[in-house]
Amino acid sequence: DRVLAKATYDPALEKQIAQERQQAREARQKFRESLQQAQEKNRKLVLEQKLTPQGNTLAEALFKESNEWLQKTPDATADELRDKSQDILYKLSNIYAEDNNRILFNNYLTFWSSTTITLRNNNKVAVDKLNKVDELIKQDRKWFDKNMNENAQVYQDKITETTDKITGVIDDPEVMRVINGEQEKLKDINNTKEMDELKLKAEQAERDKQELEKQTFNAQRIATKLVSAGIITFVLVLFIVFGLVGGSLASNDAIARPIPYRILYFIFGFFFSLPTILYFIERNWYGKPPYIASYLIPLYAYDPTLPDDKKNFIQSLIYYDENPITVKAKTDFLEAAKKAIVG
Repeated sequence: DRVLAKATYDPALEKQIAQERQQAREARQKFRESLQQAQEKNRKLVLEQKLTPQGNTLAEALFKESNEWLQKTPDATADELRDKSQDILYKLSNIYAEDNNRILFNNYLTFWSSTTITLRNNNKVAVDKLNKVDELIKQDRKWFDKNMNENAQVYQDKITETTDKITGVIDDPEVMRVINGEQEKLKDINNTKEMDELKLKAEQAERDKQELEKQTFNAQRIATKLVSAGIITFVLVLFIVFGLVGGSLASNDAIARPIPYRILYFIFGFFFSLPTILYFIERNWYGKPPYIASYLIPLYAYDPTLPDDKKNFIQSLIYYDENPITVKAKTDFLEAAKKAIVG
């Protein structure tokens, strides 16, 4: 074997093989370094929201494929490694280019979501119109989820189509002029972060407005309740005052009758105070003023021997002075009752 190896030994060939192996090792190392740099760049793009989840998934799949290829081809030549590296970078650049289209369309959807919120906050467009716009954007979102790998022209055509529909729904040239101007700026935004922040600001403004409206509504509701309570209290007090006046007039007018009748008259006069008071006003008009024996309801007669200075206001509510007027009224009532019974 030694003799054979010595006879076939070619120093130039061995040197060439050694050089090729060294070049392959260097090419493999550069391939790994380029992959690491690409993965680091990819992570940075994700953090800066310059890459959509769909784009990141495709890029990560490509990185995985590259690492698996390296493991399965330990004997790959330098040329094969360089070709594979260039192929991977070319595919990665295509993924990023396609993802820019996704970012543009995603930003368009986010733009309109935040715009409808802002228009609601500003009350510049009718709510029913904005609901229709929301429905159009929702339809585009579903379409986008199913068409993540379209080219830029397809996305642009979809944007133009929906924008035309929205213009017809809003039907306000001035509002659309401002919105279209803002929409044009989307072309210069290569990440989703800015639009997400814009939407978050719009949502926060909406929450602030709702909170302010809630506070205003609560204040108005409290004021309404206070007014209602005041009105109810006033009506209740008025009803009680009129009731007491009507009951007092009716019960005093029945002073000739037994106590149970006076109580019944008081109850009737209390609950039907208005007609009762009107009745006594009419009587007074025709020269028959009501007789007031006590301030509320005449139930008991004062002790005749009780001096006036011993009488107080509380007693005067249900006590009355027995005098010729009350005595005559009672006598007349008894005689009329006897006549009615005798026939």
